[in-house]
Amino acid sequence: MAMGYASGVVWFWLPGSTALVTISASDGNVTIVQTGLPKREKYREVPLEVTREPSGDIVESFREEGEHGETDLAYYSWSPSTGVWSRFSPGRCAGGWPIGTGNAGLVYGSGPAMTKICSFSRQ
Repeated sequence: MAMGYASGVVWFWLPGSTALVTISASDGNVTIVQTGLPKREKYREVPLEVTREPSGDIVESFREEGEHGETDLAYYSWSPSTGVWSRFSPGRCAGGWPIGTGNAGLVYGSGPAMTKICSFSRQ
C-alpha cells in the first residue's frame, strides 16, 4: 500500500485490489478508480514502489517475473485521463525506487537505506 498528499489531494493505492482512492482536502470528495496492473506478455507484474505526480499520474516500479524464472525491474505510469499503463525508462535514475516528486520531477532513492537520491522528469 502507498499513500501521500500533494496539490490538495490525499491519495492511496491498494495493490491487492488495484484501487486508487483520492480525497479532496478542500471538499472531502472521494473518488475510487481501478487501475489494474500493466500487462507484459509472459510476465507477472509485482508492485514494488508507487508515488503520484501532481498531474494525478501514478508512477510505479514493478518486478516483472517471467514464465522461465527471469526477472526485470520495470517502470510504468498510469494516467487517470486514459486509464492506460505506459512503460518508461527513468534515464540516469534506472535501478532506483520512485519515492516522491519534487520541483525537478520524480525523485528516486537507491543504495543502502535509500542514501542516494536522483530526480528525473518524464516530460
